[in-house]
Amino acid sequence: MSEHTPIPHKEAQVIQHLYNHPGEFLSSNQIGEHLDSSDRTARKYIHLSEEIVTQHGAEIEIKKGYGYRLVIQDATKFNHFLDEMRKEQSKLTDVYGITQTEDRERYLLSKIFLENQKLTVMEFAKELLVSRSTIMHLLQSVREQLSKYELTLKNDNNEGIQVHGAEIEKRRFILKYFFGSDTMNHFMKLNRIDEREEGFTVETLSIIVLEECRNGSIQLSDYVMQNLVIHLALAIIRINAGNVLETSPVSGGVDLTREMVIADKIIQRIEAAVDIKFPEDESMYIGLHLKSRSNQPATDDQQWDDQANDMQLQVMETLLEIDQSGELRFKLDAKLLMGLNAHFEPLMTRLKMGIPLKNPLLKEIKVNYPEVFRITKEYFQHMPLLAQYKVDDHEWAYITLHLLAAIERSYQSHQLKVIVICATGLGSAQMLRNRLENEFGKSIQIIDVISYYQLSDRLLEDVDLIISTLEISNTFFNVPVVNVSVFLTDENISEIDRHIKSEAKRSVNTKPKQENSSKLEQIFEKYFDPVRFVLLEGKRNRVDVLRDMIQRLSDNDNAGFVDDFMQHIELREYYGTLAFSESVAFPHPSTPLGINSEVVVGLVPEGMQWDAEHPEVKFVILMSPSKLANKDLNLVTDYFVDFVQRPDIQAELLANPTFEHFKYMFINNKN
Repeated sequence: MSEHTPIPHKEAQVIQHLYNHPGEFLSSNQIGEHLDSSDRTARKYIHLSEEIVTQHGAEIEIKKGYGYRLVIQDATKFNHFLDEMRKEQSKLTDVYGITQTEDRERYLLSKIFLENQKLTVMEFAKELLVSRSTIMHLLQSVREQLSKYELTLKNDNNEGIQVHGAEIEKRRFILKYFFGSDTMNHFMKLNRIDEREEGFTVETLSIIVLEECRNGSIQLSDYVMQNLVIHLALAIIRINAGNVLETSPVSGGVDLTREMVIADKIIQRIEAAVDIKFPEDESMYIGLHLKSRSNQPATDDQQWDDQANDMQLQVMETLLEIDQSGELRFKLDAKLLMGLNAHFEPLMTRLKMGIPLKNPLLKEIKVNYPEVFRITKEYFQHMPLLAQYKVDDHEWAYITLHLLAAIERSYQSHQLKVIVICATGLGSAQMLRNRLENEFGKSIQIIDVISYYQLSDRLLEDVDLIISTLEISNTFFNVPVVNVSVFLTDENISEIDRHIKSEAKRSVNTKPKQENSSKLEQIFEKYFDPVRFVLLEGKRNRVDVLRDMIQRLSDNDNAGFVDDFMQHIELREYYGTLAFSESVAFPHPSTPLGINSEVVVGLVPEGMQWDAEHPEVKFVILMSPSKLANKDLNLVTDYFVDFVQRPDIQAELLANPTFEHFKYMFINNKN
């Protein structure tokens, strides 16, 4: 492969995934899960990726029973290649498209099922600009999918490629392949009407639209058809709720004669299946959707293509702006782009003709997803195509639906990165790892299984959750901790599941929140006190310092508290040093001991020996979390995590070692 040959998307995914797991063997099954493909397909992409990286200073090592790993031989050469590959994958053209194989497969199946065309292998090859062997390979993949529905693929040189089998199974496949999308699923989640009681289902609507469009020789893309089905389902909800369309005649210049005939037939069939009466104007809206079909009249081809390309570019640019802003975590993929493009075509027609379209989900979207609605409106209203029109909230809500579906896809694709801490032997640790992977599948990615003493800030840099068989406090680490049994009880599983769902909900407004000074002052007053801020001058030893600081805690109300606290610190120290840098130590018990959540800050200007590796510790931050609640303690630990890495701030505090100055530094985020 030459220096300038684009790297196919799937191969780029394989290379990047292996690169993200340095020194680690990944099985073809693991790589397949990352690609959302089968084990067999993954092996094909791994082989193709091997051919690419060998030209750029690396190789993919294969080890039987272990899997595949990336071995970099020429770091300079490979890093240059990786940088170019990432740039290439981030280009608009790559963002807009899906992988070639998926594109070709969808194109082929659309021709067969949605357009009812019978093309030969050579005709498909000519249209797709690929070889005959590529089409034959594609047909094999299609056969495997069809076989699940007891359907067979027949390839006849004269009659073309056809699918044989029961009609009901063909419909099942069409619904699953073309209409099993996240947009549709998300819409049905928002819709609170019981479709069976109302006498219709989304599947029924899909079949009616598909059959009438076929009979009328209108070839709709699956994305346009999906939008029309959603529109029809919403129309039924609207009418049931008493919301009918306002009368608004179609202006001249838009010929809907052909589309209206099909629209009328669709409405007649729905009315026959559902006890409902559509207003006459509803046919016009369906006609508008059909007008946005993919097979425009030949005389309008160039003008239509120019308008469509301009619209697609503006939609793409708007989505990239939202993505780069960091305000939403969503999956910017072909489903979102093509779904929005299909939606914008009839939207632009409605705006040009001044036809309003009510959205029965507007109130629910505003109440439950106000940020997504706000962001959608804020960014899309700047599209040049929309500048001359007044777009109402009902239309913004329809666009919001597409973004909500993309957010949901992001939930599904996001894996929680997990570190597992296990104090038992290797066999038990492996058993726990297997249990976790079996229970949570793609929802988690276990980075490593380690012992407590191996835990470090470096390991936690990109970790979302700690799962530990040791009873460790979840207040010190800037990462949530779930304490579990090595046998992983039902209660453990439920708690981990809650963390996974909680993480998924953080997709909206993911920018870190800056606490205001009044909130920080409240937190400071809660956890700190002049009595618990101590300047320890002269030479000091660790035991005396710790005992002095523990005695300052409010929970020191019995003779055995200090000794008990010391023992728990030693127990925690057994698993790893509590000195987190050359100058800062964070002693804390292995489990909470007191009722009050407090912090004692000790300054030792001349330094003291914490252990053999840390002879000059000058800051001792004693943390005593509560057995009951530790609200906002994570913000305190956030401050000290940064404090550890800032020698300049440490020097500032030593230069002015007073409680008042420490308070000033904390409240003003001086770190």
